Amino acid sequence: MSLRAGVSLLILCFLAVSSAGCATTERGFWGQSVGWPDGRRLGRSALDVARHPQIWVPLAGAAVIGIGGWDDDISDWAVEETPLFGDNAADVSDGLRTFNAGAWLVSAFLTPSDSIGSRARGLLVQGSAVTLEHYSVKGLKSITGRERPNGLDDESMPSGHTSRASIGAALAAANLEYMAMPDWARSTLAIGLHGSAAATGWARVEAEKHYPTDVLVGYAIGQLIGRFLQEAFFRDAGPAAAHFTPLPGGGQLTLVLPLR
Repeated sequence: MSLRAGVSLLILCFLAVSSAGCATTERGFWGQSVGWPDGRRLGRSALDVARHPQIWVPLAGAAVIGIGGWDDDISDWAVEETPLFGDNAADVSDGLRTFNAGAWLVSAFLTPSDSIGSRARGLLVQGSAVTLEHYSVKGLKSITGRERPNGLDDESMPSGHTSRASIGAALAAANLEYMAMPDWARSTLAIGLHGSAAATGWARVEAEKHYPTDVLVGYAIGQLIGRFLQEAFFRDAGPAAAHFTPLPGGGQLTLVLPLR
């Protein structure tokens, strides 16, 4: 399947599940409640993100592999056997990385938004996250100076392909929360996106571009930056709602309005 066909299929999936009926979302309009976080929100967001398993699990895995001295062994086996992607591993990693980046952009433009300004604010935050990811990975490569398994250069740690696919998955999955669709569809799409990011990392190992620890750290970086900026800057306003409670001789009407 070509990249263009893959992105087209993704768009169709988004549209199909969002119009499936019996679906709700409690997050309001995308980008509507974006605002600059105060120190308390930044601290809470940082703590929540640090405790998320999609960040600490790959970092713990990288630590175990590094301490156990298994990086070279796993890399050598993957390069020799190429059990998943064969000789096309490098091309597959390029395609999967671009696919997840495209999934993020597609989801950002398909989310319901109340104005051009709201969408612009949302894109600014998420675009800044992608930019921060790029320069963070670039800086870490320069600091670590780790030679690639194929000896081509010293930019092995961390994996940029994996971090870009990972942040694309994190942001796209967050955007799905703003689309009205069945929970099973939202979960399925999110799992597929994160699976694509994980496959990107493994393809880089099979292609002899990175060690396992490189891709695990890269995956964690993408999740960390994407989730942190999303949680810190996107404040869930929620939709306006009216609730009527029957009472003896009448009733009570409660109006809930989102505050910005």
